[in-house]
Amino acid sequence: YSYGDTIILNEPKRYGYHFSGWKINDVMTNVITPTMQGDLVIEAIWIGRTINLNGMVSVHNVSSTAEIINLSNLTTPSTGIVFNIPSNVLQVTFIGSTSKRYRARINIANRSTSLLINLENVDFISPNGYHCIDAGKGNYSLHLNCVGTNSLIGGSGLYDGNDNGLSGYYGILAYRLFIYGDSLSVTGGNGSNGLNGTNGERGMDGVNGPSGDAFNPIQGDSGTDGTDGTNGTNGGHGGFAIYTISRYYNSCNQLTLTGGRGGNGGAGGNGGAGGNGASDDSSSIFTGVGDPGNGGNGGNGGNGGNAGSGQYANNNDLNGNRSQNGTPGRGGTGGAGGTGGLAGSYGNDGTDGSFGLSGLNGTIISQYYIKLNCLSDTSMRIVLSPSGESFIELTIQCQGMYFIETNSVYGTNMYLLDYNKNLVSNVNGFR
Repeated sequence: YSYGDTIILNEPKRYGYHFSGWKINDVMTNVITPTMQGDLVIEAIWIGRTINLNGMVSVHNVSSTAEIINLSNLTTPSTGIVFNIPSNVLQVTFIGSTSKRYRARINIANRSTSLLINLENVDFISPNGYHCIDAGKGNYSLHLNCVGTNSLIGGSGLYDGNDNGLSGYYGILAYRLFIYGDSLSVTGGNGSNGLNGTNGERGMDGVNGPSGDAFNPIQGDSGTDGTDGTNGTNGGHGGFAIYTISRYYNSCNQLTLTGGRGGNGGAGGNGGAGGNGASDDSSSIFTGVGDPGNGGNGGNGGNGGNAGSGQYANNNDLNGNRSQNGTPGRGGTGGAGGTGGLAGSYGNDGTDGSFGLSGLNGTIISQYYIKLNCLSDTSMRIVLSPSGESFIELTIQCQGMYFIETNSVYGTNMYLLDYNKNLVSNVNGFR
């Protein structure tokens, strides 16, 4: 430099570290002033540390403003590892391996400042019931810088109170998302499969055989009916690869998005067989002259559960790959009728139970994803196609009282979920 010059030092970049400022001759400043002369000692101040995770680890709480996490020696338990990132952290770097997959998820606390996450050859599949990267708490921008080849997969869905499969979770949930760098594949979690129905129970055999005399014949006990098999439960829908409350921006060299697969419907339970009617086991010609008991009817097979639908890749546009629907559950088999009791004349056989119906294919004909603008929207009306099934997801991120009604003559199912897609059963107590 020359005496009398004014030079403003640019902000440098160092992978994985946060730049805190320049120090010139032990004074924090980024300006060489005109009065400075002689030799100057210029030092860049970096904040960051490197963590090597070794062995079995289930929780890691990021504690440095900038942290580099080396995963090469990490072993994750079957329940996975959660990386908790608090609001004061500005940058986190994950360094993985091209040949190792980790059951892991990243949970980011509520914040208002941007966060940079570097992914270097990372392959994460989230535990069931969680998003792989949950950045949905707070209105801020998440920046993903991808180095090498990276993959994120959302967790599969769980079950609701009726054992129906729930939707898969997202690969990434964020308010605003920026993706850049080399290669990233993001896949939504699969909807969980419906549970199979339970088989019906066999009917009880008749106990008392025919009795009485020629003037007062008494029929033997009939077998009781077999019980019906229960219905299989429904499979859940697949999850989005990326779900952004605002939107996402991509300048990644290679970005592959795939929605989660719909869950299979559960098979219906088989009907129970009818009980056998009581037979005449008397050796006397003067007793047991009543008719033998009738066989019980077989129980009906349960219906198969409906299949979940494969999901679109993201909620803001239709780019990426929609996944396949689940397979409907098969109907249960009807139970066999019970056998009529034996005697000089047979009792009547019970009738066979009917077969259950197979579940339906996952078919969401129309999908609508709507975000309520708290500052301008006072009412909203949606006109749907008069035929076919529609799925509407309404995101609300503001306090208030809302009235939601439908004019559908075909029936409507409404569910209230919190931001993490947990079902809210106590609507009046929800905040």
